[in-house]
Amino acid sequence: MKRFVLFILIAILTTAVCYGHGSHPHTHIDDGQLHVVDADNPFYGEYSIDVYRTTGIGTHIRIIDGGIASGSTTNDSFFLYHNSQFTMTGGTVTKRISTLNDVAVSISGGNLESLLIQQNSTGTVSGGTIGLLTAHGQSLTFTGGTVKEGVFAGNNGTFTMTGGRIEDFFQSYNPNSFIMGGEIQGDLVSSEGGHVTVEGGILGGELELVFDGMITLVGSDFMINGDPIDFGLYDKTFFGVNQLDQITGVLANGDPLSTYVKFIDWSSGPNYSTLELVEVVPEPTTLALLTLGTVMLRRRRA
Repeated sequence: MKRFVLFILIAILTTAVCYGHGSHPHTHIDDGQLHVVDADNPFYGEYSIDVYRTTGIGTHIRIIDGGIASGSTTNDSFFLYHNSQFTMTGGTVTKRISTLNDVAVSISGGNLESLLIQQNSTGTVSGGTIGLLTAHGQSLTFTGGTVKEGVFAGNNGTFTMTGGRIEDFFQSYNPNSFIMGGEIQGDLVSSEGGHVTVEGGILGGELELVFDGMITLVGSDFMINGDPIDFGLYDKTFFGVNQLDQITGVLANGDPLSTYVKFIDWSSGPNYSTLELVEVVPEPTTLALLTLGTVMLRRRRA
């Protein structure tokens, strides 16, 4: 493993200028090597480091326990693009990590102010603490860890949540957002063509549908304001506008559902949002076991 002292690199490469970041000078790393930020090799830069690799193996930034990366002038500590990689297992990043064009990101520990994933980039968050998470990339999988300030799921790619905790809102403009587990303590908002499918997880806030948003709840025993409701599609003509209706039930993975749903009208146009209630369908293996159990029970009775 090849280690580099990143603050020394800044002293050597400060004459480089990065396109897309205004007129400020930025350090470039384009060597296809692994650069580790740890207690002995911190990064205290005035400007961000641009990490990329136009050909061959991408440059890799790894932050581990004790490592600190900061910046005082720009929004980003690191701006990664063109086949580069970013891995964080510990340490602290006091500015944003931004990606563009085919970057692989893995966060399993540490503290990160903000993470922005864009354009064909992929990300996995399995631990650690992130301030604000914005996903406009090809895919982002959230399996663990904590997001403090909320999540924006953009209009590209796929967002999948199976664990972890979001302590504020989750807002999706993405037609491919899936909540399978974990906890969202704030409101879950679907807007502007977003589609969120919820099959599990604990929802602590409201379900809000804004301007062509769609939320699909997969489960059973759904009730609105204490009354049973059929499976199917519902819009503001059923629920009304800007009013809260309680919805309860059991999600597909067995998690209880007890929250409120609201259709919100924007002054800029009508609300064509929909809430879809889908009955949970047992997996083929489960159906086979149920069928086998029924046959055996009948044979015993015979």
